[in-house]
Amino acid sequence: MGEICCGARAADGSCSAAVAGCESGLRQYRDDFIAPLASILAAHSTVPVVIILEPDALPNLVTNRGSNPRCGSNATQHAYEDGILLALTALKSASPRVTVYLDAGHGAWLGWEEPARRLMARVCKLGLQSHIRGFSTNVANYNPLGVACPAAAFEAGETAAHWCHWVAKGAAPCCSQDLGSCGRQLLTEYSSGAGELMYAQLLAKLAREQCAGFEPRFVIDTSRNGNPNARHAASYFGGGTCDHWCNLRGARLGVTPTTDTGLDIVDAFFWVKTPGESDGCGIAGGSDGDACARVDASCARPTALGTGWHESPAPDAGAFFAAAMLSLNSPISSLESGALGPDTLGKTAIWLLAVLLLVCTCGCGKPNHARPLVRSGSGALYAVAEDQPMLHTS
Repeated sequence: MGEICCGARAADGSCSAAVAGCESGLRQYRDDFIAPLASILAAHSTVPVVIILEPDALPNLVTNRGSNPRCGSNATQHAYEDGILLALTALKSASPRVTVYLDAGHGAWLGWEEPARRLMARVCKLGLQSHIRGFSTNVANYNPLGVACPAAAFEAGETAAHWCHWVAKGAAPCCSQDLGSCGRQLLTEYSSGAGELMYAQLLAKLAREQCAGFEPRFVIDTSRNGNPNARHAASYFGGGTCDHWCNLRGARLGVTPTTDTGLDIVDAFFWVKTPGESDGCGIAGGSDGDACARVDASCARPTALGTGWHESPAPDAGAFFAAAMLSLNSPISSLESGALGPDTLGKTAIWLLAVLLLVCTCGCGKPNHARPLVRSGSGALYAVAEDQPMLHTS
């Protein structure tokens, strides 16, 4: 949201507690961003348009209170709320064919009942539900779809996380299938956001409880969640955790855009984040000589594409990043799928070291006296010149 944005360095604003009201930022947002878009909608008022509004805006207010002055101050809190309402009112009034989905973060961020409930309470308090069809989730993120839980997992005071632990005891498909290691970890932490379908079900339950008559529908971004173990795989490149988000290695394209979602509350799976679009840059200089104006430490982690010694650095957020596009379209390797766990990798490394030592024992340092090997009938390998057994393979 321009000046009043907080969070990622690529969208870092300047409104803080010292800037009372953030009026200048709101005016800029209204005049330079919302008004031109509203004019386009009004000029094409017979064309149906779907808008995904302000990814991460309201979720930032839920979790970043006190940890970031650009999110935690009263000025910024009110500016976000006023900005969202301003945008909804202007865009909806510009054309009768406009449908809006307000962004609600993703399950790995807000999937616990308390933050999810705070998000929905803010929506209902501001009366935003009367302007929107529902919510977008997982925009530009990697959380897998998972499997929808049965209605019983959300009845009365129940949530999917509690239901999976104490009722289904992990046996139901939604409690384990297609979640990846980070999703399963989230369930152990009592998060009902292990998968985006589960998260949509949680938000729908909370909306019914807190906004009378509101039955939200959802659009889920599947542009980068085709590998449920993307974050798990990134850990092998150094320090990966389940909250890493920038140009993540191992990410793959998810379900192609469709309205055939298998869950009535989910209107569509859609590639909201343009495949190949950079999340930001972590190295000054950027890609192909372009300057990296807004270096973000999160994009400098080894888990991010463009940080390897052999790789071109990532460009600024929003620019096309060829390496990311190629990665999204490539097959998932055993490492990236999580099939190779730490134990397997450790054993593989020991095996390779043993082979190298064996090779050196057999011939290193004697390039002029290479000994051709033949296999005897007993299965032993012999050095022809010296007739000495070297390695028994049977």
